[in-house]
Order: sequence, then structure tokens, then C-alpha cells
Amino acid sequence: MLDLIEQHKEKWSLPAGVRVVVSYEAGQDGFWICRALQARGIECYVIDPASIPVERHKRRAKTDRLDIIKLVINLRAWLTC
Repeated sequence: MLDLIEQHKEKWSLPAGVRVVVSYEAGQDGFWICRALQARGIECYVIDPASIPVERHKRRAKTDRLDIIKLVINLRAWLTC
């Protein structure tokens, strides 16, 4: 994960001290990843998969693609508050 973050920093020519924020959905056993990232200075948010909103009136299925879009939108909104 840390290598992937560094690769993206290089790809986008980001400065070394740039704020890195990670968000992912996880159940009960996914919090160790968050603790490991936080120990390395990376801001991390763990989201319960059931809390990701889905447009029920359209009866859309919950897919990874839809979930990631919602995660990014909600994370951006959360960080700008």
C-alpha cells in the first residue's frame, strides 16, 4: 500500500509532504490496515459497507464501482467541511 501511494505521488508530481488521505470500506477485521497506515502518518477513514448510500428508488445494485464513486464523493465532502 505504501509503495502504491508513493507511485501515485510520483505520477502526479506531488511534493513529499503532501497530505495523504485514505478511505476504504471494511468489516470488523479491516481496522488493522487503518492503524498501520496511521502509524506511518497517513490519514485514514474506515467506512462500514452498509453505510454507503445507494439510490433505492432506481433499484440499483450495490457494486464496487458505485461504492468507490460514493466513497470519493463523501470523503471529499467530509474533508472540505
